[in-house]
Order: sequence, then C-alpha cells, then structure tokens
Amino acid sequence: MKEAKGVALCECIKQMNMLADSTTVIIKDYSISYFIQMTDLPPQLTMEVVAYVKEHYKDYISIPQEIGGNMIGLSCWEFYHSKALDDNIRKIVSRYKPVRISKGRTNKRRKHK
Repeated sequence: MKEAKGVALCECIKQMNMLADSTTVIIKDYSISYFIQMTDLPPQLTMEVVAYVKEHYKDYISIPQEIGGNMIGLSCWEFYHSKALDDNIRKIVSRYKPVRISKGRTNKRRKHK
C-alpha cells in the first residue's frame, strides 16, 4: 500500500503543477516509472491509482491568499493523508494481492479402485 500511495502522491504533484503552469518542468518527472520498475506494483494497479488521482485531486486544491501563488505542497499533503485516498488505495490493492497457495494437503479426493 505504501508504494501505491507514493504513486498517488507523485501523480498529485504532477497534476497540480500542470494545473498551475502547463509548461512546468514537473511533467519530466519520471518518479512513477520508478514505482513500476523498483517495486512489485503491477502496471495495471499503477494505472488505476493514476486514474483515481486524475479524477479526484482537484477536490483538495487549497487557494492561497497571495495573487499568482499556489499551495501545491499543502494540497498534495492533504490529498495524501485523506481517508478517501486510503480507502481507494486499499480497494485497488486488494484486487491485486497475490493468491497464496497453502502447502500440504489438497482438497482432491482419492479415487478408490
């Protein structure tokens, strides 16, 4: 779950920066590809997390008092720590948990001759 939340944080930062300035250098941040390459997150799980963030990050935008400023850091922090994100990440991750096969006896019946 930790890595999936990391993906959500990276995508939130990217989306908020692009909203504030579409020419921002943050679009060249490849942090999410790190999560795919360096963790055991399935790419499909990552794509679901990214889709969730794109749909919901705007609900956490904080408006600064200063004209022309932004509160991207605070907004992303609030999104990262939200119950809604935790609940959704848990739901997504649960669909990708590996099935464990127990060692030992099987449920197959023996055929009698």
